Amino acid sequence: MSDQETQFDGLSSLVRLTGSSVPARAKFVGETVLGCTLSSVVFGLVCGQMGASLAYKGVGPLVPYLVGSWVGYTMGIVGQWYRV
Repeated sequence: MSDQETQFDGLSSLVRLTGSSVPARAKFVGETVLGCTLSSVVFGLVCGQMGASLAYKGVGPLVPYLVGSWVGYTMGIVGQWYRV
């Protein structure tokens, strides 16, 4: 994958079909927000499901979801930082 290609090339082609152009900064911000949100939700749901399944000392799924979501968001931000 070259430096110009990103994981959101399909979205870029849809924007090009409309005839409008997206500035590079707006594209970067959109990729960052979308990527971090996606990693946060996915990691939080996995941790919440594990918390509900394991039922560790009556904690339930909420606390593991919150911790997993926080860790997932942090991983997304750090991943985006290293991609730049």
